[in-house]
Amino acid sequence: MLRHYRTAAGLDGWKASSKPVPPPAPGQAQGLCFTRTEGGKTALLSVFFLTAEDFSYDDYTPGPEFDSGAGYRLDITSDVPGTFTTCEDTF
Repeated sequence: MLRHYRTAAGLDGWKASSKPVPPPAPGQAQGLCFTRTEGGKTALLSVFFLTAEDFSYDDYTPGPEFDSGAGYRLDITSDVPGTFTTCEDTF
């Protein structure tokens, strides 16, 4: 799954972060973060793994994939100009 997103993002012009962002919890797989700037605005593409514990603050019961380590989140965020320019700025 990570190989797929790493390849697809690179082919679409996203630049990979040199560090895992957000940093993985102990025993958890490392996620990915990419940036791309267009028209003076930076966008972030993040792929990271979640656990059932990550949902403990929400009124939501996650599926079994989050107990097995297979659950992940894909997130694309655009900045307010001047707020961030790298993946590391957001975590």
